[in-house]
Order: sequence, then structure tokens, then C-alpha cells
Amino acid sequence: NLFALIRAAGDLADSLSGGRDDWCKLQNNIAAWPDVRLRESLKFCVLVALQHAKDSRYLHSSSKRFASSTTAEEAPGHLARPLFLASAQLFAARLRTLRKAIVSADSSRSIYNCDIRSLHLAEPVDAVISSPPYPGVYDYLSLADSVSGTTSQHGSLGWLYSETHDTSKATQLDAPKQYRPDAGKEIGRHAVWLQQDFEDFVKFWQNEQEAWLLAAYDNLRAGGTATLMIGDGDRYNLGDGQFDCLHSTVAAAERVGFVVVATATIKRREDSITHVKGMRRTEHMVHLKKP
Repeated sequence: NLFALIRAAGDLADSLSGGRDDWCKLQNNIAAWPDVRLRESLKFCVLVALQHAKDSRYLHSSSKRFASSTTAEEAPGHLARPLFLASAQLFAARLRTLRKAIVSADSSRSIYNCDIRSLHLAEPVDAVISSPPYPGVYDYLSLADSVSGTTSQHGSLGWLYSETHDTSKATQLDAPKQYRPDAGKEIGRHAVWLQQDFEDFVKFWQNEQEAWLLAAYDNLRAGGTATLMIGDGDRYNLGDGQFDCLHSTVAAAERVGFVVVATATIKRREDSITHVKGMRRTEHMVHLKKP
């Protein structure tokens, strides 16, 4: 109920005074909210608001890593009310748009909040549309952990999610242990790129690609398609964009059984001084089909 969401966000915002502890107060009040479904949506809104409050570069660049400020206590308290309300309003508006776009005679829709490598649909779908993580570029989960400032017995994002998903049996690939995807962790983590030499990372990444693409393949009907937007990673230095993700994605897709229908590439032509921020990396569209 989007009207209830906006009313709840307004009530929560009205309890704030603009003080230093407003973010913590907001998190505590949301954690105690009686309606479980609203509570989860409100948690998402406050995390988005915290991202915006704690690093202005997040809104203006391709970087998803914070330079500083890793707890709610350090975010400017006077920003809690306006940014939380803005995030809730934007979230509601996006959901309204989505609902209008999918209206049909069959209005039933299902949302699965899980790692795709553990997803086994009872009925296969016609299409998969995704922009998976770029190889070795970001650390999305650790970013969200740092924003929430809290973990629990549930592990990563324990404050945000009420359940975890077992991915230990998600991949059927036979790979050396050091190259196997980590169960329950995002693919293409920047931390792994930093820890491994490049050749080892390439093997690790390739197995991660094959694991999630195999899951996508298994959840598609025969004749179904997968359309992916992917971006290149780095090889020698951070930001060099020298790791060709198109080649690795096509190879992984073909190995699990997909047929490549078409690819397209967008690449900047400006030099490093004049290019617009957020348009640094070469990106690709890949259209796949399950025979």
C-alpha cells in the first residue's frame, strides 16, 4: 500500500528534530514498526537516504565506494528528514510507474529477493533482463553494510533482510576450490580483484559468470531470451578498463548452453580530461537465447 508507505514515512519524519542522532532514531523507530511489509520498505528507503547523505560523490560519479563516514552516527543529522522523505516519495513513484507498466488481465506478480544462483522457479520464464556486477569494480554488499552500520546473525545486510539464501548447491561447475564462486556473496567483488593476481581473478570471475548464467538458463523456457548490460573491468590498475567483459560473458554463456543472438558496444571517444563522469567504462549489450 503506497499511500500507507508515504503516511508512515511522514510520521517517522515528524518524530525527527534535526539533531545529530536523527539517523539512529529513524533506524530504531523503523525497526519497531509493527507492519512487517511496510517496515522492510522503510528500511530500504532509509538506506538509500543514508547513501546520499554520506557521500555526495555517490550521486555524481561511477564510484560506489565511500571515502569516509561508515556509520549512521557520522551522517549529518539535519539531512535525515528531507532525504528520508525524498527517498520514500521516489520509491513510491517508481513502484507506481512499474505497476502501470505491467497491468494485465493476470495481475498476479511474484518478487523473489534472493541470489539467482539459488533460484529454482516452478515455471520457467520467457525472458531475463539484467545488468550484473562488472568484474572487480564494485563491492555492493559491503557498501550497503557500511551504510546500515549494522550486521546481525543473518550476516551481510542483516538489518535490512530477514532471511538468507543457501547458494552452496547453486553451481554445478567443476572448478578448483580457489576458483569456485563464494556461496552467498556477490559476483565480481572488487575485494577479490585486489586480493588475487589478475590471472587467478579471471578464472574466479569466469566460474562466477558461468554459475549465475547457468541459473538463468535453467529458469528460462526453451526459446527464452536473456538480455544483459555489462561493463569492462580493470587489469593492471584501478580504472584502466583493460579487462574485456564481453569476451568472458559470451564464453560463459555459450558454455552453459546459450546461443548468442547479438552484441553491441558503447565506448567513449573523449580523452580522460574531457569525458563526463560516470561514462568512463566501455559497456556492452548481449542478447542470448536458450535453444
